[in-house]
Amino acid sequence: MTSEQRVSLARLPHRIPEIRALTGLRIIAALLVVVFHIRGNLRSAFPAFTDAVWPILDSGEMGVDLFFALSGFVLTLNYVDAVGVRLSRSGTARFLWARVARVWPAYVVTLLIAGIWHAGLPVIGWQDPVPARDFSALSFLRQFGLVVLW
Repeated sequence: MTSEQRVSLARLPHRIPEIRALTGLRIIAALLVVVFHIRGNLRSAFPAFTDAVWPILDSGEMGVDLFFALSGFVLTLNYVDAVGVRLSRSGTARFLWARVARVWPAYVVTLLIAGIWHAGLPVIGWQDPVPARDFSALSFLRQFGLVVLW
């Protein structure tokens, strides 16, 4: 093998096989977070059921910590070879763009679904646990731009 072939092979990304157990655990963590956010709606719609499982519904925020820890581990496995030993502006910019390009579209779809959900609750006669004052064009734009906590 020539030195040129070795260099070109060294530049190929190393594909880490999927760790299915971690993927399954990340799905469970994400579902815990989703259920946590809609627990008020679930309690209004299905009081007997939610009373029985309220301790699980009310502790769903722990799914965020679990999801972020597992996602950080998976990201490190997949990107450590691509980023290299030292940080660089171009490598960091490519990594951040790849993350935004992957996450933002799904986030926007989820945001729109949530907006439709909250707009539809009064139409079907259910009380929205989120105060109406929390809904505004500015709030939507902050959510849309991923800067809601800034």
